[in-house]
Amino acid sequence: MKGSTACVPLGWSPPKKLEEAIKSGAIKKAEPKDGSTCVKMLEAERADFFVTDETQGKATIKASGVAAGAVVMAAVPPLADNSLYLIVGKSFTGGKDLLVKFNKGLAALHANGSYDKIVKA
Repeated sequence: MKGSTACVPLGWSPPKKLEEAIKSGAIKKAEPKDGSTCVKMLEAERADFFVTDETQGKATIKASGVAAGAVVMAAVPPLADNSLYLIVGKSFTGGKDLLVKFNKGLAALHANGSYDKIVKA
């Protein structure tokens, strides 16, 4: 992939290995305003690839208006797993309690094995 161009929408954080390749200069980075623009850049051959999760990728391709088949989404396991966080505003009423309940529920899902079943589904 050396010498290729990754499309990374403004405000997005690429996976660690991709970020390292961009910082080293091995991969160039294009930064359009959104994912739909990345899809259009792929079609126009102004970028070579775009990294996102499956659900968002499908929605972004559809929203871009690019003709079906103009871009291809990999059917292999993901390049990386990114952690997601629940973030609550300080002024949100009950926010601290929500985070405590969320964390307890998540811990329970991990403890009983449900989390792995959901993630692998």
